[in-house]
Amino acid sequence: MDGDLDMMFVSPRHQRRGVAQQLLACVKAQSRSNGTPTLYANVSIAARPFFERFGFRVEAEQHPVLRGVQHRCLWKVRGCL
Repeated sequence: MDGDLDMMFVSPRHQRRGVAQQLLACVKAQSRSNGTPTLYANVSIAARPFFERFGFRVEAEQHPVLRGVQHRCLWKVRGCL
C-alpha cells in the first residue's frame, strides 16, 4: 500500500534549520518499516524543489479549487523509498 504525506509545514521561525528534512526522514523511515513502497504528496510551487531534492518526482500538475479559491498550481509528486 502506498502512503500519502499530507500537510507538512514548518513555522517560518524555524525554517532553514533542517526541521523539514528531519520530519521527512522520519516519515520515510517509518514508511519503509511499514512496507510502504511509495509516498505521494501534493506540494506547492515553493515546496517542489525541497521534495525533488529528496527523490520525489512530479507526476502531475494540478490546479485545485479549495474553499472556492483556485490555487495557482500544486504538484502531485511521488517518492520511492
